[in-house]
Amino acid sequence: MSNYFEKKLTYNPITFFISDNPTPTEREIHNYHEILYYVGGKADLLTEEGQRPLQQNSLLLIPKDTYHFFRSEHRFLRLKIRIPTDFLQATPFGRLFSRIAVLDEPDNAVAEAVARLYRIVESEDGERGAFRAYSAFLMLLCELDSAPVDRLSKAELAGNGYVSTLTSIIAQNLSGDLSIRTLAEQVGLSPSSVTHTFKKELGISLHEYVVQRRLMLAKEKIATGYKPTEIFADCGFQDYSSFYKAYCRFFGYPPSKEQK
Repeated sequence: MSNYFEKKLTYNPITFFISDNPTPTEREIHNYHEILYYVGGKADLLTEEGQRPLQQNSLLLIPKDTYHFFRSEHRFLRLKIRIPTDFLQATPFGRLFSRIAVLDEPDNAVAEAVARLYRIVESEDGERGAFRAYSAFLMLLCELDSAPVDRLSKAELAGNGYVSTLTSIIAQNLSGDLSIRTLAEQVGLSPSSVTHTFKKELGISLHEYVVQRRLMLAKEKIATGYKPTEIFADCGFQDYSSFYKAYCRFFGYPPSKEQK
């Protein structure tokens, strides 16, 4: 039986989740935006551009389709807020998620808003608690929109060298040859060196990263009206059967459900 603390509230369509589990099972790439409030513990943030240690009370704004990973061997307490793309499109706050951002020292208004939201999610339950959390979340967005948001730049990260080059190559060639051998040749290293260092730097295998990126592209195409049988090749899959199996495994439902 797990002795980790976990708490979840949902006020459609926003989900609030508190956990101190050091090995979360959530996907590293997802199709929703996310706010993460790092309450405390010990963890490092890893992105495609590099990595950095997190500070207590840091606030992260993570756009959809952004690879990120938290490396920790210890408990680290955080509040995660899942924000569907459709929700942001109907609000004036979309600009906040133009790229990944980390606020190590939020201004007083933002800090108070996120701390209040955390207290509500931590201590309240039921429909009333979920509504109060949603109201506090809207206030947090308003405060963030009024505050200067310092974007996370490469200069603030411990660079991960050729890994950034690899992720750029992958993003620009999702329908092409992205075998480990081909990618290794493009950065002038052996396949074994590439696979080992990629996993070490990003916490995910190079092969799985490529598959996840391709699946996210497929999901977007299907959502805009394409049939799954029309786009699997454009997303780098050799046959529909392998695409179908990978899609079901990653998203938990078949690609046909996306059209509905």
